Amino acid sequence: TDGGMAMTAKQLRPMRGAPSQCRSARGLAPPRASYYFELEVLQTELETSRTLALGFCWSKGLRMQDPLPQELPGSFLLGGELPRALFGATEVCRPDGWRPVVHVLSGSRVGALLEVRDHGTQGPLLRLSIVQDGTARAEAALWPATLETLTEESRQAVLQAVSGRRPFGLVQVGGSVQSVRLCTDVNEPPQQR
Repeated sequence: TDGGMAMTAKQLRPMRGAPSQCRSARGLAPPRASYYFELEVLQTELETSRTLALGFCWSKGLRMQDPLPQELPGSFLLGGELPRALFGATEVCRPDGWRPVVHVLSGSRVGALLEVRDHGTQGPLLRLSIVQDGTARAEAALWPATLETLTEESRQAVLQAVSGRRPFGLVQVGGSVQSVRLCTDVNEPPQQR
């Protein structure tokens, strides 16, 4: 299949309290807000080099056929093969350790956690973490210095996030991951349940 993408029908609700991943030994200030959504993988195909990406966006009126999510201004995605984190069309990093084409199988539960910090606090403005089957697997951070490398539209999305605008969950499905289901009864990582 050529795959496709989808976003949550409504903006995500903020989590209550900071998740344990946010209180890391790095000494970061706690996030002002955290958001989480989770998917169950229903069908996979092993003979491919493409796979899923998960993340967040701040625009409801996106046309979901074109362009691809990594090219959507204001989207923050992590995944693909080889995995990379993108904010709009700008590559933020290439995380190590998690390769969805290898690690994500039918029955896997994969979630995306977004932490939002106030502009001017120590640490990243946005941090995206991927949780698979209850274990934190990959993360990417958008630091204040990164803002100048983004397009104007993407910078505006960051400012919307930092000012309190709630995101939509976003997933690109294709290649090794053929079908997913949004877990509507889950709004926090497994460590918090």
